[in-house]
Amino acid sequence: SGVIMGAGASDCSGRQAFCRAVEKGDLTAVKAQVEGIGKLDFRESQTGYPPLMIASLVGTGDYYDIAHLLLQEGAEVDQEDAKGNTSLFMAALGGHADLVRLLIRHGANVNHETKEGFTPFYAACWRNRLQVAKILIKAGAKVTHTAPDGTNALSIAKEWSSDEVVEYLTTALQMKEEPKTERHKGA
Repeated sequence: SGVIMGAGASDCSGRQAFCRAVEKGDLTAVKAQVEGIGKLDFRESQTGYPPLMIASLVGTGDYYDIAHLLLQEGAEVDQEDAKGNTSLFMAALGGHADLVRLLIRHGANVNHETKEGFTPFYAACWRNRLQVAKILIKAGAKVTHTAPDGTNALSIAKEWSSDEVVEYLTTALQMKEEPKTERHKGA
């Protein structure tokens, strides 16, 4: 973690200009600059976000394409900001289903915990992102995870999300508790 100077990346202003291009969703500028930027594991100076996380905040259109390019160029999929957030956490928070799928395909840890103990699944349930919650469960997210503050996806969904999310979580939790012998009929 922290700023690691890769080949051609010793110019701080060059890295910040690159971050501005990512922030603006300027795919052309990002493509033009990515070759000379070096390792993509540095952080933007004001927010402390790595470039992939900046793209993940918006997560759609050119931002999706920028995230895809950054991953192809070797961006660390689970790089954290100062709070322990990852790009997957931010994409889940924003409800960016396609980007969530892309990050998972590139090996993002679906059960990564922030410094406060929150997971991408928790974020999706908190922000009423049912489609993202379903994607994360299919990818192996722990439905029963409890954060250090005692909250879990279901408790936070009951407080902040729709009845649809609460019903889905209740069903998902019941399925976790039931024996899975039903699936093996005819065995």
